[in-house]
Amino acid sequence: MESGDDDRVSALPDGVREHLLSFLPAHEAVRTTVLARSWRNLWRRSPALRVTQWGSLAKFTQFVETFPRLRLSTTDEAASPVPLDFCHFDFGVTYNSGEPCMLVDEARLTLTASRHLTMFELDGVEIRNNLNLSGFPALKDLIIRFCGIYAEEIRAPYLKHLTMDNCFFRAVRRLTLRLPSVVSLELKDYEGLAPFLPSMPSLETALVSTYSDSSEADRCYLSSIDGCGDEDCHGCGDYYLSNIDPTSCVLLGGLYEATSLELAVCPEMIVFIKDLKYAQTFGKLKTLVLADWFVAADLRALIWFLNHSPMLEKLTLKVSEVSILNALV
Repeated sequence: MESGDDDRVSALPDGVREHLLSFLPAHEAVRTTVLARSWRNLWRRSPALRVTQWGSLAKFTQFVETFPRLRLSTTDEAASPVPLDFCHFDFGVTYNSGEPCMLVDEARLTLTASRHLTMFELDGVEIRNNLNLSGFPALKDLIIRFCGIYAEEIRAPYLKHLTMDNCFFRAVRRLTLRLPSVVSLELKDYEGLAPFLPSMPSLETALVSTYSDSSEADRCYLSSIDGCGDEDCHGCGDYYLSNIDPTSCVLLGGLYEATSLELAVCPEMIVFIKDLKYAQTFGKLKTLVLADWFVAADLRALIWFLNHSPMLEKLTLKVSEVSILNALV
């Protein structure tokens, strides 16, 4: 064999090749067993699992049932699998794409039942059942993108960082996020009912933004703190449901401990308007970013934050031209 044809990748140390395999989808990582004898069991020791682009729920279910056994089935002691510390499910669709999303529930999450798991990502799936991640003491990062969420609760007592990006909260009752240890929270461009946020005593930074063309949920165009009183109004009728104390806040109540906060919602979001009626002082808040919604209803939100943020050092106002024109009319 000429020097130019040398298999330089196979010559790399096992640890390096295992790291490289962690960037491949699981089904492609398994195929590397045919490259050479030295590759036969490397995929079993990859610390990451990436499940992507599965064409059907049946194929995914079969994979869930067989992959753990394949990963453990080896007589080579040196090839024993290492604990998973990263798991990513990506099915290549979004909740609003018109295609059926794959289904993820707690039964199928047994695949990732590793006490060493530190990061978990879900893309383009439907979460129908409540998600309890109490059995993952090392889990620090949870990222959920383009998902339809039917669940009524996500519980993650050890989680430090949560990002929910372009998700649609479809539950009849509000999703409750129980995150007592979370340090950073991002609810970016969500649709549907705003999730209920109980106390998060470890919170430092938070971003909450709604999708500009979202559904009628949580909206009342009267922009009154008491709503319009119309039972057919999606915003007023759905604001406080049976799992929430009508004198508590939906969103703001979970954000009191934040030192940095960014809010970007439309002026008609009655959740934020009514939350101000019951909200407490943001005693640790130093950096605040408000976008669009604070110009509605004679600047009440802006004035409220100025009066209830005694430690505030930096205020940034992001205003679109449309919002300025509406405020001046």
